[in-house]
Amino acid sequence: MSEEEQRLPGARLIAWLLQRANDNALGMPGLADALGVTYGYIHQLRSGNRKTAHISDEFSSACARFLGVPRIAVLLAAGSVNPEDFYLDPAHVASRVDEALAHIAKDPRWAPLMPADIHTSSYETRRLIVLLYEEATSSTLLPAAADVDALIAQIHAKPQPADNKKHN
Repeated sequence: MSEEEQRLPGARLIAWLLQRANDNALGMPGLADALGVTYGYIHQLRSGNRKTAHISDEFSSACARFLGVPRIAVLLAAGSVNPEDFYLDPAHVASRVDEALAHIAKDPRWAPLMPADIHTSSYETRRLIVLLYEEATSSTLLPAAADVDALIAQIHAKPQPADNKKHN
């Protein structure tokens, strides 16, 4: 992908699809065929003429099958869903990122590794650093996100049968 294409919203999804197609020795026509769309459609997504954030449920499901990941991962990469969508109060999470970085800067093991220009990095980069730190140290610096697996289970849970007793 060109630098210009990499800056487009949803470039993560396109890069992911292209990498998997390359790994499977598929060209663009093979990728399009595997996803059930035309080469032109893939090209429009790649060039930004079509927004990846607006892909259909059918296409996102095809991408998920092709990539071997849950559909929510495709929607995140496409920009249809944002990481903040998993929080009850996204603004609160955003306000805590810099506090979390200050905590990391005091950690004797990790502070020497922190880039000096981290505070001028994008919000996404700063948030990623915090999330990686949390994972590496088994600590919690940001409010917990919704548990996606639990949400999916709740959505797909079968309703309990109603009590069929007749009241006299």
